[in-house]
Amino acid sequence: MNNKFIGAWGKDTCYPPLKDKWTEECPELGQCAVTALLIQEEYGGDIVFNKEYNHYWNRLSSLTEVDLTKSQFPGVGKIGIDKIVDRKSFGEDVIQRYKILKERISESRSKKSNI
Repeated sequence: MNNKFIGAWGKDTCYPPLKDKWTEECPELGQCAVTALLIQEEYGGDIVFNKEYNHYWNRLSSLTEVDLTKSQFPGVGKIGIDKIVDRKSFGEDVIQRYKILKERISESRSKKSNI
């Protein structure tokens, strides 16, 4: 699941306050909201949020948590869920970055299927 995101994350899909810190060495930085939206779209479940880390990830219907961007917080253990977030609550900036990420992943899948 994570591999398709690594090549698709970019500075333009990063949370705006973190764009200047984004690097290819830590591509998951600032990508949590857009990634959580795509995971929910593909696998269902809930988008969950932690206020302390301003961090989003997914909890599937099986109650399995999927957090493809947690590695941006090295040394941090389990992050607790503060609330479940409705995907409709994300602002236009997040939606625009989500669309960019979704398109990149779609293009990558299309290229792989043509090989």
